[in-house]
Amino acid sequence: RNIATCGLTSNVTSLTANAYTNVSLNKSLITGARLTFSSGGIVIGKGVSKILVSGQMVIQATNKAGVRYFRIIRNNDATKVVTWICGTAPAGSQYPLILTPALSEVQEGDVITMQYYTIDSNDQIISSQMSSANYGTRTNMTIEVVG
Repeated sequence: RNIATCGLTSNVTSLTANAYTNVSLNKSLITGARLTFSSGGIVIGKGVSKILVSGQMVIQATNKAGVRYFRIIRNNDATKVVTWICGTAPAGSQYPLILTPALSEVQEGDVITMQYYTIDSNDQIISSQMSSANYGTRTNMTIEVVG
């Protein structure tokens, strides 16, 4: 089996309002040889044509209530969205955005990454609330090779 989970080792605090921000994942756990970790995402290896992708992001909506977006994309291309979700976060709260597993066609060399859209540059993307947590238990992405 070829499975990769990536997460964050610390909160992301440098966000741009009214634009998508790339979330550079920086910790990974990988089994198998058909997925690798690079440039904040997962690189698809030789012979992979289909993947199952899931992810979650917990955000701290610091000052403004409103809609936030979380998406997983291929090759940093906004036209190649693998899966996405939006939710209305109340001000002053932590809010989860969860992407259930989605099947996607890919090819060798594709890079799968996460992006976040906010209306408030004071938001934060939360890595973990437990010092012993592994692979960004509050914000992470998992990819499994299925074809």
